Amino acid sequence: MLTRKIFEEQLEKTLDSYHDATKDLIYQAKGLRFCQGLPLCALIDYYDIDLMIESGVCRGMSTEIICSYTKDKPVHHVAIDIDHYGKGVFQSAIDRLQPQYPRLKFLSGDSKLLLPQVIEANKHLNIAYLIDGPKFGPAIEIARKCMEYDNVKFGAFDDATKETGYHFVDKMDSCFFYTDEKWYYEKYGWLDDVKHDTYSKTEKDPVWPNKTLEAMLEKRRGSNYPQAGGLGIVINGPFEKTTQEYITGPIAKEDWPIVPEKYRR
Repeated sequence: MLTRKIFEEQLEKTLDSYHDATKDLIYQAKGLRFCQGLPLCALIDYYDIDLMIESGVCRGMSTEIICSYTKDKPVHHVAIDIDHYGKGVFQSAIDRLQPQYPRLKFLSGDSKLLLPQVIEANKHLNIAYLIDGPKFGPAIEIARKCMEYDNVKFGAFDDATKETGYHFVDKMDSCFFYTDEKWYYEKYGWLDDVKHDTYSKTEKDPVWPNKTLEAMLEKRRGSNYPQAGGLGIVINGPFEKTTQEYITGPIAKEDWPIVPEKYRR
């Protein structure tokens, strides 16, 4: 059974290699934040995941975080997108990431149909999924189909943490963890404060010309829900259920997390 103690120990086991794999990545607008990627990668390790399936790619930040962490591991990655934003956004992710990661495959289409098909074709593998589109009810609908397969070990949802209408993953009995849990922010929130270049400094984007990680952090931490837009995780199997306290704001800039000395540049 996955207990909180085991989970917290796995986070610590994964932390150094996760930081090394992601510290030089360029931040992509509207993408997964770096403190959200740690629990994903920790559970990939814990469950010996063979295949990660992602629904909703956008500019590919979450894809790149996972692939950079697993590049020396036997983990395959299928990334599905319906090209919601248009203007070449999805294609730019393909062009940037496909040459770097040979075990990464992109699919264009509706993940409601494609994601269960990929699982059905790979029932011999340990699988996890990440849904970053669609959101809310449609995301839960896809997740419930995925959880019918015993070889699906866990799932994750972006934009799931506490904000107006959020924590929607509570609707699944298998909800295990959110990245806006207070203990998690206090211990690992600094992962978002590691300095990363931002794509908008080096290329002109037709949709989000001025999105930077720093600007996003200022907006989020200056609100009532500093970890809003974060990750929720569900477990397909036995796990320890707990009651958690969630981080609230606003948080003054002088009280932002401090990157531990060993991880400073």
